[in-house]
Amino acid sequence: MSTVSSSATVVRPGRLVVLTGPSGVGKNRVLTALFTLPKVAQRLVYSVSATTRAPRPGEVEGEAYYFMEPPAFEALVARGGFLEHAQYNGHHYGTPKAAVQAQLAEGKDVLLEIETQGALAVMALAKAEGIPLASVFIVPPPPALATLKARLQSRGTEDEATIAARLAVAEQELQCAPHFEWQVVNDEVPRCAQALAEWLYGTEEHSE
Repeated sequence: MSTVSSSATVVRPGRLVVLTGPSGVGKNRVLTALFTLPKVAQRLVYSVSATTRAPRPGEVEGEAYYFMEPPAFEALVARGGFLEHAQYNGHHYGTPKAAVQAQLAEGKDVLLEIETQGALAVMALAKAEGIPLASVFIVPPPPALATLKARLQSRGTEDEATIAARLAVAEQELQCAPHFEWQVVNDEVPRCAQALAEWLYGTEEHSE
């Protein structure tokens, strides 16, 4: 009689990759470029946040955000269904907890692209619970606020009062940049994405 021995496959837990930056810095464009890099796409999954703000032109439900009415959002908060949640510029944002936990358990790195308040909250939680963490703050090229204003105006989606409010928040957010492990300047989207990939996974992206 032969004996067959087997061992369980141990899945290495993934890490939270927390990425933030002020409105207008180009986070979405950097991430779009980042996920075109093969090694990144194999290892990193994007966590879709929920928000109570209205969709912008071209934003798709379940891809850009989960768009929720305030009562539904507040009910999920009451049930403890968010990893973090915060209010920004009059709207609520949050990271659904269950999906993130499942992806980490599968060994995936989970990217959270969230507002700075939420990013700091997640970083504190991850450190307290021993969850592997990488944190990144994307900054605009100098002069920072003038660059952000020009980019926000070029969108053509918001009036001057809204832009002024966003810039006031951005000024406060930029002061939080030193709390993050790494800061990268988004002067050119492809260069910024490549630098981020190298920081996360080494220089092997050049071999692809």
